[in-house]
Amino acid sequence: MGIVLHRYERDETQIGVWKVEESVEVLKKNLILNAEEIRFFSKLNKGKRNIHWLGGRVLLRKLLNTERFIKVRGDVHGKPHLENFDYEISISHSSQYAAVMISKKKVGIDIEEIKPVIVKVSSKFLSEKELSEVELIPENIKKFYVYWCAKESVFKLNGKRQLLFREHIYIHPFEYVEKGFIKAEVKQNKMHLLLDVYYEEFDHYMLTYVIDN
Repeated sequence: MGIVLHRYERDETQIGVWKVEESVEVLKKNLILNAEEIRFFSKLNKGKRNIHWLGGRVLLRKLLNTERFIKVRGDVHGKPHLENFDYEISISHSSQYAAVMISKKKVGIDIEEIKPVIVKVSSKFLSEKELSEVELIPENIKKFYVYWCAKESVFKLNGKRQLLFREHIYIHPFEYVEKGFIKAEVKQNKMHLLLDVYYEEFDHYMLTYVIDN
């Protein structure tokens, strides 16, 4: 199907969401892969994971608007970086969708399919303070996904595995609407950040993204 959302933000930032309905063969025809990437792809489990990987790469190529080879490398924390383009990137996948962000600033993006199970596992990613500020009821499912996806986006922006959702990332109280922004506060050692995280619901998915200050 292709791009279902394409948006420009500050600092030469682009956000794109791709509904991945193409076959592996069609997606691969839209890419230039080197031997290392072909070996990596061949080791992926067949099915959603390899479709996700290819869909994200195709979307990245669309946002960069290039026919050149795109070299993506992961650092010691697993955060992806571009070696031959002057942009920061973030990539996310969920079920039918791939989401990609490119920017001159550090960024983080997350997309998740909305499912009821989120309420049952909320204590794994929300602090005691956050749990006291939101009711554990099914009607708040979408709100819980804002919490989860926002923390995931902030985690990706930071790029360090030591950043813990419950201990280090606090989401300020907010009233849920279908599209808006929230405040995320990050405290870890000497780091103290206050970030605006944007979110929106579409097609029973939650999308969040954040740009560094």
